[in-house]
Amino acid sequence: MKKISKLVGLTLAALAIMLTGCRKSTGSSTPIEKEEIPADAMRNFTDDSKESDWGIYGVEDLEKLSEVVNGGNNFKGMTVTVKKDIVINKKVLSADYLEPEEGPDATPTPGLKNLNSIGTGKTLVDDGDSAEKDFCGTFDGNGKIISGLYMYQGHQGLGLIGCANDAVIKNVILVDACVINKNVQRDEEAKYPPHDGYDDDRFGGIVGLVKSDGVTIENCLFAGVLGSQAAINHGADLEKNPYEYIGALVGRCTAESEAKDSFAFARIYGSHENVICGRESENLEQKNVTGVEIDSNTNFEDLAAQIEDAIATIKANLQ
Repeated sequence: MKKISKLVGLTLAALAIMLTGCRKSTGSSTPIEKEEIPADAMRNFTDDSKESDWGIYGVEDLEKLSEVVNGGNNFKGMTVTVKKDIVINKKVLSADYLEPEEGPDATPTPGLKNLNSIGTGKTLVDDGDSAEKDFCGTFDGNGKIISGLYMYQGHQGLGLIGCANDAVIKNVILVDACVINKNVQRDEEAKYPPHDGYDDDRFGGIVGLVKSDGVTIENCLFAGVLGSQAAINHGADLEKNPYEYIGALVGRCTAESEAKDSFAFARIYGSHENVICGRESENLEQKNVTGVEIDSNTNFEDLAAQIEDAIATIKANLQ
């Protein structure tokens, strides 16, 4: 492990301070102990459950949703609603943020909960390709703040919703978020090592990969950092070789989709068509979408005010 570069560290530290100031209230990410767990809590879901509406009250419920969707239940016709502000990790982005090592034996930053995507794309396994798992329901963030999302993994379709197909994602607020694809490489001796074709693209903040039937993203906000580990390690030269597709709202959009009334504030390491959509952005119709790419020249006081206003807008426009 090594600390991220000084310039990047200062940028992340300023961003962390900014986002902390934006959080007006936070909820507990620990299990509900002193009160009865609500009947609709996602953690209560079983294979025999018949209900179509489920609630997210804490990290345990996000983890359960990921487990269920990645197990093959695509949640088509079902709705998941975030019921409380959730802190997954505290102050993910800071001057002490550690840049994870690259390669198949790499490990995530210690001390941070490494959340799995809700729906994942293909990954390389011993006996060949793994099956893609899609989320096909409605994910309603309900204007609650989800802070401290941290993902450091290697598979296509990396993001809060990793793979989405015929889905609706609305009213989601993600701040202090960090999504890093570890870019497992087969030939680490080459100047531009070829990626293995499974770990190198299709990752975003809200949705990593949009599938054949498209998605609708409405009234959502992402504020944080997204990056390809190869791009972080090898610098600007590698970013000219476009095999990472990174976007704050959508990583790769392979079907006609819509993003409306949403905000993207992101520091991006790696190739991307724009801050909102990393690749095939022509498939993503945008209506009233604001995208701000953060860099070392960003005025963080102005940005903090923008994000605060954007959060207020999301809460005022709950759908």
